Amino acid sequence: MTPQSHIGQRQPFTDRLAWLISNVLSPPMVGLLGILILALRQPALAAKEWLLFGVYVLMAVVLPTGLVFAMVAVGRISDVNMNLREERAKPFLFAVACMAISAVVMLVAHAPLTLLTLSFATCLLYALLYLISLRSKVSAHSAGMGLFSAMVVATVGGPLVVALPLTLAVMWARVRMRRHTWAQTIAGVLLGSGSFLIVWLAVAGNGPALSQQ
Repeated sequence: MTPQSHIGQRQPFTDRLAWLISNVLSPPMVGLLGILILALRQPALAAKEWLLFGVYVLMAVVLPTGLVFAMVAVGRISDVNMNLREERAKPFLFAVACMAISAVVMLVAHAPLTLLTLSFATCLLYALLYLISLRSKVSAHSAGMGLFSAMVVATVGGPLVVALPLTLAVMWARVRMRRHTWAQTIAGVLLGSGSFLIVWLAVAGNGPALSQQ
């Protein structure tokens, strides 16, 4: 996808800005940013913990994104944004399977609670996106930003005002590009933030028990 619809015809600045925001803050990029923030927040990571962070990146970003690009290459889906609702089910279901494996690995390996939370929350989010894709469509970009914003507030302790402008920018970009309606972007943010907060509250409440297993 390019920010220009026709060769030699330059799009308005707002369209090019929306394209840039949509790509820079795409779900894979936001996922990498989130895991980087969590890794840097850890006091001193041992080799095992670095490995677990790598497992999350593999399962949450590399494999799902790789499948999408492969499906585009063979013509199974139209583009990497999966704009057609019917194109979303298989990639989302594959992502659910990847994140379920990641969550089990984190649980068995006694991963840091923040990483454990992120794995289960991402799995829950993909499961919800898959179920919704069977009937309707919400913005996966906005869902990713919703999860990221909730993670920043809950784990880093930063104010919501830090993440809110980025979330609003993504919502605007998806609407500006006519990929989603405002209702679909709002639903995405609520799904993403809700998925993280539900899991975070559950894990935080059972943190002592999990750490002793």
